[in-house]
Formats: sequence, C-alpha cells, structure tokens
Amino acid sequence: MSLRTRRYLLLRRQLAGVLRLVCLLAGLAATSTTALAISVEQIESAKGIKAWLVEEHSVPLVALRFAFDGGALQDHAGKEGLASLTSDMLMEGAGDMSSAKFKEGLSSLGARLSPWCGRDAIYGELEALTARLRPSADLLRQMLTAPRFSA
Repeated sequence: MSLRTRRYLLLRRQLAGVLRLVCLLAGLAATSTTALAISVEQIESAKGIKAWLVEEHSVPLVALRFAFDGGALQDHAGKEGLASLTSDMLMEGAGDMSSAKFKEGLSSLGARLSPWCGRDAIYGELEALTARLRPSADLLRQMLTAPRFSA
C-alpha cells in the first residue's frame, strides 16, 4: 500500500470519528433540551412609565434593564461625547455618597449597576439578588435622580 493511500485511509478514519462524535453530541443536545414558554406582561406605573415584566423564579436574581431618550445623536455640534460622558459619570457618586462610597455600597450588596450611552438612548441595567433588591434599587434611584457630577 502506498503512502498516499495510507494517508487517505487515516484521514477518512479520522473524519468518520469526528462525524460520529458530532452525531452523538447532536443526539445528546436534542434529548436534553426542553422548551420554555416565557410570558411577557406589560405593566404601567402610576406616572405612565411602561415596562415589560418577565418572571423566572428558578434563580433568586432580579435583572432590570432600562432606557430613556438622550443618546449620542442628541449631542450638540462641538459637544460630541457629552451623552457618553454623562452616562459614565452616573457611576461617580449620587446624593450624599462619593464615588467610592457609592461603588462600595453596590459591592457590599453584590449588585451590578451599569449605565451606558447608545446612539438613541441612555441605557442601563441593575442585577441584584432578590433579597437585596430594595437597597440596590435605592442606589439606582439615587444614581438617576441625584447624580453628583463632581468636578
């Protein structure tokens, strides 16, 4: 048998093994997947703020995402980057809390709060354990209603 034939047969055997592995993994994936139906409920606050509520109770975590007008497209000529700077500065203290105290408060709660600027809106998200939602949401409220914008 020539060297070329041996290489061909070896390559063919390797490809067959890879194909069997792919089929096995595909079969496992097909048998282990379950379909989840998620219901989305639209809710509205007393002040007219609309939100979508999706509940999944298997994990004790609350993930809140928000957006409001004010993205980079609204920056005035000569002030490009202002919306981005504003969204970044939201994490630099709120109310009577300095930047360090604000971030320490988030860290001690194990919460994650992150605002960012898009083209059309300012976005943000808060992720917190259900048991620590109230104090985490209070930090979010302060960030949005009383940002420090220190020099």
